[in-house]
Amino acid sequence: MKGTVFILFIFLCQTTSADPLDIAGVDSIELFYPKTYLPLKDPQPQGDFEKMLIPLKRVGNIYLIEAKVDGVIGNFVLDLGAPYLVLNSTYFRDYKVLREYRSGTLTSENSFIRRTSVKRFEFEEVFFENIEADITDLARIENKRGVKILGLMGVNLFKSFVFELDMRSNQLVLYKTVPVEHQEEDLILETDLSIQNDVLLIRSEINGKKLKFSLDTGAEVNIVDSRLPGRIFDGMKISRKTTVSGASGQTAEVLLVSMGKMKIGEVEFDGMRTLVLNLNTMSRAYGLGIDGMLGYSFFSRGKVVLDFRNGKLKMYSNGN
Repeated sequence: MKGTVFILFIFLCQTTSADPLDIAGVDSIELFYPKTYLPLKDPQPQGDFEKMLIPLKRVGNIYLIEAKVDGVIGNFVLDLGAPYLVLNSTYFRDYKVLREYRSGTLTSENSFIRRTSVKRFEFEEVFFENIEADITDLARIENKRGVKILGLMGVNLFKSFVFELDMRSNQLVLYKTVPVEHQEEDLILETDLSIQNDVLLIRSEINGKKLKFSLDTGAEVNIVDSRLPGRIFDGMKISRKTTVSGASGQTAEVLLVSMGKMKIGEVEFDGMRTLVLNLNTMSRAYGLGIDGMLGYSFFSRGKVVLDFRNGKLKMYSNGN
């Protein structure tokens, strides 16, 4: 189901406690998924560069890129949980609608997504011409973070590059070819990366159970499916129960935990902040079954390199 729209944001309000898992609440989860199959062709990037450094603006634990849509400049969320370019209806409501279809959120199925066409989308040294994008309401994201957001930059904008994300340094680097400048002694992790329906996927293991996780730079915590076997949750430390809300305001109760040991490749990650909730909606959105999602809690562990062409994820030490 290529082109499936799925937008996920998790916002955390932290207290002043020294305990990194002492969280006042999870304010918002936005989940959108279409009822129909609307394929979207990958756009072709243009620009004369081999290596491009892109500064990121951090707001909470989401990261923004300054970009321009048909001459309008503003902030876009770096969101590998979205399949492609998504525009905020607050600022692009007058764009021509190519088609419209029903979508849903975590708690309801009453939203609509509109497909449109953008003449030119650009950031730093790269630009795209005549690409399709979706338009939807992103007001809750703006309201929670207090910053103007024009849209989301999803996976298919980056698939032609080697993608290097260093959240600690607030920097994204795009390469046209595989970089050779990394020192292998700084390598923390190397594992296979696959793309299905414009969803980034890696394999992992928890307590002997092999699992499939998606990747999402737009989420501030990880997610694990509450429907998994009970042994998956052995070793997890419950921080609290909390409430999440969908775009239309309905709520659902979830658990916020510190995850036990998760093995990715040959490396074990411990203590990642994680929500436990039913991922039936997310799996429907992706058009494939997933067991969880890795967000900021994973990406902040090091400098992450995604080699889409060769199907590899590498993590290097970022000196912290």
